[in-house]
Amino acid sequence: MRKLFISICLLISCGVMLAPGQNDVSSDQVQEQKKVILKVFKLPDPKSSSPFQIADMEVLKAFGKKFPNIELRAFSGISIEGQAMDSKPLMAIAGGVSADVIYVNFRQSDTYIQNGFLYPMDEYMAEMTEEEKELRIPAPIWPVIKRAGKDGKEHVWALPKGAEVRVLTYRKDLFQKVGLDPNHPPETWNEMLEYARRMTLPKEGTYGVIFSMGPQAAWDLITFIWSAGGDAVQIDPETGRWTAIFNSEGAVDGLEFYLQLTTTRWTDSEGNEQRGYACREDTRTAGQLWADGKIGMRLNYMSEEGMGRGVDPYLYGMAPVPLSWKGTRGAELNSSMMGIFSEAGDNNNSGIGDRDPVKVKRAAWDYIKFYDSEEARAIRIKSMVEAGFGKLQNPLYLERYGYTEYLKYTDPTLIKTFEEALKTGQPEPYGKNCQQVYAFMTYPMEECMSREKSGELGDTREERRAIIQEILNDA
Repeated sequence: MRKLFISICLLISCGVMLAPGQNDVSSDQVQEQKKVILKVFKLPDPKSSSPFQIADMEVLKAFGKKFPNIELRAFSGISIEGQAMDSKPLMAIAGGVSADVIYVNFRQSDTYIQNGFLYPMDEYMAEMTEEEKELRIPAPIWPVIKRAGKDGKEHVWALPKGAEVRVLTYRKDLFQKVGLDPNHPPETWNEMLEYARRMTLPKEGTYGVIFSMGPQAAWDLITFIWSAGGDAVQIDPETGRWTAIFNSEGAVDGLEFYLQLTTTRWTDSEGNEQRGYACREDTRTAGQLWADGKIGMRLNYMSEEGMGRGVDPYLYGMAPVPLSWKGTRGAELNSSMMGIFSEAGDNNNSGIGDRDPVKVKRAAWDYIKFYDSEEARAIRIKSMVEAGFGKLQNPLYLERYGYTEYLKYTDPTLIKTFEEALKTGQPEPYGKNCQQVYAFMTYPMEECMSREKSGELGDTREERRAIIQEILNDA
């Protein structure tokens, strides 16, 4: 049947080519055939009214003018509910229909590298000047993008688009409502606990802080573990072996503080027993509660490009995550990264007919490099300024690209917050088998919460910490 189907297709195609009046090919069709079709994991929506999407569309227009031989096509694929970021690229690769430019997150990166999914960029990186590399790649991200592959040699596997750091964002109106100074965010864990306590008003449905829930809920916990000097994993520099270490003293400190925020027993003004000062919700519900003014504080990303991206400075504030009991802090350092699929352009994996793999990979590099180049950044800043978002941009970018008149409107605390977060930031786990690292850290976290609520986590602090340590050791 397969042979018969192919034969019919060939006969039909021959009939089309030989039909009267159909053997002349227009110059436009010839030009179209010469174009390199490039599938990108995600492209901005041209119908969107979002200023951020519009800015990205302006970048794509400039790319099209600079590289008229490249035709961009948005990738679409299937994903598993709740795991879209992780599952979608892998399912496409497994199905032989991967995008040519693929999204690479820190946790998945080693899986991609060791399975040969990424094409090494060394030959293209050699074309970049040191100034271009310094502009594009924050120093803490180099270990993530450049490391050994299956051949045992180091290669560059992806390029980041700026840096993103997690900081503490807070509602200034809720601060004022309970008598807190909106210009004085919590600087320590103890202050954060006190602020959360004061803003938790069960009768009004407001909570001091909100955390994630679900199988990856430890994504919030790790901020407190880093702040206390702990980590999720570490690599042995001699053997290259990655080991889980989320049972250190810092991890115990971080989990103990998380439990204080989420499970502390107290009684409200009406005599009702309550647990903790935190709300735990999925991403969609959390976003709505935050927008409705029901949450006092949350951990959120701050980007290098648009430091106050989408944030009303009169309503929201940003600050570095509070200092731990040890006087230290650490939060997630991340970046949106793009890589070239190792089989980009391969006819068996493209889903788009005949393509030259060499040309497709070259086109993929041209796109990745341009997307966050000096030229692209200038275009985005111009677009955002014209849309009325000039005061929320990185002051360094405003000055660099000639919008100094907006510097007087920018919040000077934004760049200080970003620089402190970048200085103390920790790259999201990126080693071997880190794709589900938060899931494995969530198990002991949930067990501790359950045992605390049932009164099985000890009566004294020493007992509690010993049981927490035991649970983390087992995990």
